[in-house]
Amino acid sequence: MTKMQELSRLARWLVAGSVVAVVLVSTAVSADETWNRFRGPGGTGVADGPSFPAAPGEGDFAWKVDLPGYGSASPCVWDDRIFTLCGDNDSSRRTVVCLALDDGKQRWAKSYASKPYHVHKFNDYAPSTPAADARRVYVTWATADEVSLLAFTHDGEEVWRRDFGPYVSQHGYGVAPIVAGDLVILCDIQQGVSEGADPPGGESRVIAVHAATGATRWETGRAVSSKAAYSTPFVRTAVDGTQELVTLSTTHGLAALDLATGRPRWQGPAFTARTVASPIQADGLILGSCGAGSGGHYLMAVRAPARGEQAEAVYKLTTGTPYVPTTVTKDGLVYLWHDGGILTCIQAADGETVYRQRLGGSFFASPVIVGDQLFNISKEGMLFCVAAGRTFKLLGKTELGEGSYSTPAVAQDKLILRTFTKMMAVNEEP
Repeated sequence: MTKMQELSRLARWLVAGSVVAVVLVSTAVSADETWNRFRGPGGTGVADGPSFPAAPGEGDFAWKVDLPGYGSASPCVWDDRIFTLCGDNDSSRRTVVCLALDDGKQRWAKSYASKPYHVHKFNDYAPSTPAADARRVYVTWATADEVSLLAFTHDGEEVWRRDFGPYVSQHGYGVAPIVAGDLVILCDIQQGVSEGADPPGGESRVIAVHAATGATRWETGRAVSSKAAYSTPFVRTAVDGTQELVTLSTTHGLAALDLATGRPRWQGPAFTARTVASPIQADGLILGSCGAGSGGHYLMAVRAPARGEQAEAVYKLTTGTPYVPTTVTKDGLVYLWHDGGILTCIQAADGETVYRQRLGGSFFASPVIVGDQLFNISKEGMLFCVAAGRTFKLLGKTELGEGSYSTPAVAQDKLILRTFTKMMAVNEEP
């Protein structure tokens, strides 16, 4: 490790140590920074990094390895280590996996027996992307009886484990934790049913625990919802300097909690359908979408209030909006990657369409932007590369050999891709 790398690692450790050091998520991250959660730091899905081959051939891959199981959890990276989650579709056994970034070799794997329970035909027992900080990696999974959140050292030693009680959902589990300073946040938004019904429905809450011990720092109950939510939150800095946790669910719509205390700050209009895609921040607005079946119902853009509890609805789009894939934004543009393979580019400020193009395929993974390239993987296992900008241009397509629901990650000089049973890394262009 060079001196510069040592200083960079120290700086990241200091940032990870305090809630007040959480970074505003509106800017892109450098590709040599840590991709420490679903869609990278801040959940932006954007990296200012090297260019990668638009249609990588065999010679462009640094490595390809088999994983010890099946799953759709995306890669999470800290320094020289990749973390992900695998499952067994017959037994529901979960395995936490650590790979070396440079060659893909397995550093360690920890396996846990579990109890099978109903999941949607497009879901699996390992859909939740881990999150990491300088000292630990955090993973979550669930059964009908237990929502589990675990912490491991980077060398695979279990540090703590929490059980948050039963889980109720029509489609199974799928949320991802995030790290915010010295907190680990888990949005446990379950499916609720009417009072007196049997089963009674799930208890929904947002939970913050101490990263070092797993002890509960705060817990905020959420209103009963007819739909479980799978959206991953992000942290923003409000006008008054407060660190806000921005969440998305059907009942509460786009909403924010005080990161330090869990107290509600504001919320927008309730949504009318299930929320799977995660919220993002774009040009001062906060965007979220909902949907059902094979596509999105609509996307809502709100402006967080400087004072008060009600967010202002700025615009609502009903065409080409995604259900499962999360949108991504850069340079005032927002890219809506529809589940059915249609890419729409809009202006963040007003929602005006810049272009709409059909790519083909179907998608659960979310797009990421690296420099001026937009990457995503179809459910059929096709890697797409599109130019980021106001003019549509398909730069390349590559068949990965197996289906995928996992979002790409970017770390140092590698684009990391996960299919159902394999992990692989593409080298930057020379």
